[in-house]
Amino acid sequence: MKHKFQFSYKRQKLLTFTLVGSSLLVCLMSQAREFPSIKLPQKEYRLTGTSLQSVKEIVPYYDSCNTVYDDSLYQGEIVVTQEGTAGKQETTALITYLNGHAVSEEIIDSRVITPAIAREVHVGTKERPDFLIPVDDYVITSYVGPRWGRTHNGIDLAVNVGTPVKSSTAGTVIQSGWNGGYGISVYVDCGDGMVIRYGHLSETSVEVGQTVAQGDLLGLSGNTGNSTGPHLHFEMRVNDEVVDPLEYVKLQ
Repeated sequence: MKHKFQFSYKRQKLLTFTLVGSSLLVCLMSQAREFPSIKLPQKEYRLTGTSLQSVKEIVPYYDSCNTVYDDSLYQGEIVVTQEGTAGKQETTALITYLNGHAVSEEIIDSRVITPAIAREVHVGTKERPDFLIPVDDYVITSYVGPRWGRTHNGIDLAVNVGTPVKSSTAGTVIQSGWNGGYGISVYVDCGDGMVIRYGHLSETSVEVGQTVAQGDLLGLSGNTGNSTGPHLHFEMRVNDEVVDPLEYVKLQ
C-alpha cells in the first residue's frame, strides 16, 4: 500500500514522501517550470529496525587445567586423570539493523547446554625413597626402551657370575626361583604399587613371603633364562607399568 503527500518549501521546491511498506522514499523534486535544468536524484532510506535472534555457539576451550598435588605419587610423576572437553551454550542477542546491515549487538540471555570440563592433572609430591644399585662393579649394557625389535623393560648390569645381588630397597619377596625368560629371579614388592625384578640369577637366597631390608642379599648374579651373557636384569614397575630405574637409583 502506498501513501503519498506533498508540501511546499519556500515556494520553489516540492517534497514528495511516499511510504511503501517498511521503506520510506524521500524524493526531492524541483518544479520544472522554475528550475528546468536541475535534476535531483532519488534516494531511498530504510527505517531502522530491531529483531531478536537466537544464536548457538561453542564455548571457547582454552586448554584450562586443574592441577592437583597428590601425595600418593612420587615427585616427578604426573598423571592425567581427566581430559578436558569443550562445552556448549546458547546465547540470545538483540541485533540492530540499519539499511539491512547489523550495526550493533547486545547479548541479553545466555544458557549453558553442556558445561565445559577442565583438564585435570595430578602432580606427585611424595619424596622418593633411596634406592641402591643392587650390584657393585657393573657396566650398563642395555637401557629401558626399544631393543632388537622389542621393548626392553629394565637395565642390564654386566657383572661376573656369582656377584652378590642386594635388595635395592626394603620390601617383601613375592617371587623367588625360576621364572621363564627371567631365568632364576627374585621379585620384591616395595609397597605403593612398586615391584622390583632381579633377573638371570644363578641362585637365590630368599623365600616368598620373606621381608627384606635395603641392602639384604637376594642371591647371586648369573646367566640364566633369555640371557646373552652374565649380567643382572634390573627392572622396576609401578602399578605394573614399567618405569626407568635410572630415574630412581643413584649411579655409583
